[in-house]
Amino acid sequence: IFNINPISGVVTLAASLDRENTSIYLLTVVARDNVFGSGSPLDRSQQSTTTSLRFTITDVNDEPPVFSGQYANVSLLEHSEFNVFITEVVATDNDIGTNGQITFSIAGGDGKFSIQTFTRGSGVYVGRILTSSAIDFE
Repeated sequence: IFNINPISGVVTLAASLDRENTSIYLLTVVARDNVFGSGSPLDRSQQSTTTSLRFTITDVNDEPPVFSGQYANVSLLEHSEFNVFITEVVATDNDIGTNGQITFSIAGGDGKFSIQTFTRGSGVYVGRILTSSAIDFE
C-alpha cells in the first residue's frame, strides 16, 4: 500500500485507502549507511537504524446511511390525534464522527407526519414517526 523512495525517503501511496477496512497502518523504516560496502557478511562497516511510522486514516463521508428494512407497512386509525407515535425506522452509517451521524426527514405526507431522530449508540439511529396533526380521511 505504501512505497518509500530509497534516496529521498518520501513515503507515497501505492493504492487507495479505505478507513472502513483498515484505519491504522504501522510501518518500520530502515536506514542503512555504506551502501557500497563489500556486501560480505563479515563486513561490519555498514550501520543501520529503524524508526516506526504510524498512519491513522481519517474518515471521509463515503458510506451512505442504510435502513435496517426496506419499508414499513403501518395502519393508522382515522381521527388519530396530534403527536401519536406511529412507527420507527432504524438506520446505520459505517462512517465515523459527524460523517456517520444520521438525521431523518419526511418527504411528502402533506405535513401530517413528523419524525424525531434518536441514537441508540454504536452508530444506530432511530427515527420515530409521529402524527403532526389530527388525521381525517374525509
